[in-house]
Amino acid sequence: MKDESSDWSSLKAEWRAGTPEDAALGARLRASLTWRIWASRTWFVSELVSFVLLGLIIVQKFAVGETFVGGWLSALAAVCVAGFVWARRARHIGATGSVPGMIDLSLGRARQGLRIVYGSYLVIAMLLVLALREAEWPLDGDDRFLARIAWLAMSAATAIVYHLVTLSRLQRFESLQRLYRGRQS
Repeated sequence: MKDESSDWSSLKAEWRAGTPEDAALGARLRASLTWRIWASRTWFVSELVSFVLLGLIIVQKFAVGETFVGGWLSALAAVCVAGFVWARRARHIGATGSVPGMIDLSLGRARQGLRIVYGSYLVIAMLLVLALREAEWPLDGDDRFLARIAWLAMSAATAIVYHLVTLSRLQRFESLQRLYRGRQS
């Protein structure tokens, strides 16, 4: 009989600890975080593969004597490595067991996403310089240049959309954080 009363007390304490809204928000945050963590891991793998391919292209450019392009791509690779370290340098603070902890973790991931998109803007600008350097004049007759510009335009549009989505996520999680801090005061 004593075991049942202690189980009942712990169940009653857990039931009173959170509201149904907190439980629903916690479930949504947990699902969002799980998705973002796996998306981040997939993006990390794509960055590693891209860097290996960029390394092979750099070696090939130097091997055929294209030192300017090889040097520019080496500088691009250095910027990519520095940007990679800069974007992922922050610790992710927060626990996935509590709503405020998940909000903090989501904020950290949103800020990391902003750093990644800022690095993407720099890489797109560097690739634009390289495309202009290798272009053959008149530009409307250079199909390679036009293809590169189309690719860079799509990359820039994707980065801008990602930037806007990440900013809205950051603002939403900051308002949730202010709401929960106000409730705890």
